[in-house]
Amino acid sequence: MAVTTPQPIAGVTPASVAEATVANVWPSIAAGPLGRALGRLYGWRLGVRIRGVPLTIGWLMVVLTAPLAGLLFLARKAPRKPLVLFGPVNPDAVCYRLTNRGVQVVWPLERNAAPAAAITHADYDDVRIEVLPGQAWYPAGDVVFLHGETERLRLAGVPRPDPFVELCRKTHVAATIGR
Repeated sequence: MAVTTPQPIAGVTPASVAEATVANVWPSIAAGPLGRALGRLYGWRLGVRIRGVPLTIGWLMVVLTAPLAGLLFLARKAPRKPLVLFGPVNPDAVCYRLTNRGVQVVWPLERNAAPAAAITHADYDDVRIEVLPGQAWYPAGDVVFLHGETERLRLAGVPRPDPFVELCRKTHVAATIGR
């Protein structure tokens, strides 16, 4: 007796059958204005070298503001504000999800929550990276989905955006070939 499977290739789901997650990316603290301000501070290279070790104003600021950067990081992970379990949904605790059907901005810790923003692969034709001031130190950048010259969706503060953009382009090609 032959066993039929809904997937001709293991792990590959056509968009017409079901939506499958390709990748999830959590934004870094470079997504917000305070994180970018810290990145600009950290990038200061004025200083001296002692026995080959650079002692710059930027690295001094890293040491002095480490608790603030840690709080910014945790604020992006807490599902609710002001308390972790109680209060309104934290708008900063989002995740960027690339699927075989499109790109979504979701609250991963909320059950059955609708995506905050979403586009399908048919809604864009180009993906670019914009590195805003302060994001280069992390390294991070905004991933912008364009249709022509019109911005359709911006994912702020994507850490190491080059591999994610390449994956978006490959998924876009795979999704548009079947049309």
